[in-house]
This record gives sequence, C-alpha cells and structure tokens, in this order.
Amino acid sequence: MSSAAWVVVILAGLASIAIAIFARHLVERRRRRSLQAHFRTEYDRTLHATGDRRAAVRELQRRLDRRDRVQLHEIDVTRKDAIRGEWLAVQISFVDDPRRAISKAARLVHDAITERGYPSDDAGEQIDLISVDYPELVPEFRRAHLSTLRGRAGEADTEELRQAFLRYRLLLHRLFEPQSADVVRS
Repeated sequence: MSSAAWVVVILAGLASIAIAIFARHLVERRRRRSLQAHFRTEYDRTLHATGDRRAAVRELQRRLDRRDRVQLHEIDVTRKDAIRGEWLAVQISFVDDPRRAISKAARLVHDAITERGYPSDDAGEQIDLISVDYPELVPEFRRAHLSTLRGRAGEADTEELRQAFLRYRLLLHRLFEPQSADVVRS
C-alpha cells in the first residue's frame, strides 16, 4: 500500500474516532439535560454534592435504575383512612408537644412511603427513590427530615417544627394520590 493510501486510511480512522467522540458527547449531553429537566433542583443538589457532572449523572441514573426495580402500588383505602386518622390525632397533639408530634408525623410519612412499596431500610435511600417520582417534593422532604432530627436533639424551635409538619403533610397528601409520575428512562 502506498504512503498516500496509508494517509487516507489513518485520516479515515481519525475521522471515525472524532465522529464517535462527538456522538458520545451529544448522547451524554442529551442524557444530562433529560436528567436536569426531570430531577430539577435535585440535579443541582446532587451535582453540588458530587462536585462532578458525570458523577451526578451516574448517581441520578443509579436512582432511576434502583427505582425501576421497586414495585409501587396504591395504598389500600382502609390503610389510608387509618393513617389519616392517626395524622389528625398527631396534628392535634402538636399544640401540646411539637417535638413528639413531629416525630410521629415523620413516622406516619415513613409508614405511607413503605405502604406504597418504597424500601424501608434506609431513610436516605427512600428520599433518593422518592426523588425519582416526586422531584419537586424532595427538597421539602429533606428539610422536614432535617427539622425532625433537629427537633429530636432539642435544636429546632416550634416554628421550624410547624414548617416541617406542613412539609410532611404535603408529602403524605401526594403519596395518597394515584401515581402518575413520568419517569425518565435511559
């Protein structure tokens, strides 16, 4: 083969590599934008936590993959009514003992999350999985969870606990609704 032919082969190979790299970049960018649109502020939080766009994308993709393996279902009507009744009792008790009430509220939300089918072994993992279906609620859920922990430690005032209670109530209400989240897939 002549040297001119080798140059053509090498240039064709380099062009193929460049096209493959460019195509991969476009796919990664499209995926990142899709995750940003779906996860909203949770994408930004994950990016900040990881410090790297690729790591953030990997983490959010891991959540999607994990969520795909979780079988969610509606909460039984009888169980919903029972949780609502317990919620009202906890809400009333808030006046007398806000710290105890917020702990009970957190427990009821945890119970509802578990009733829906989310794994119950790790609160952080629950929040991550919920971020797939309810990305707009996760910042509120995280704040409520933090306030609950601060309340248990005696560091949260009544107003912070009241705000946490309202956040939990919103999440509980959404968990009772039929699931219609449009989840991003790879």
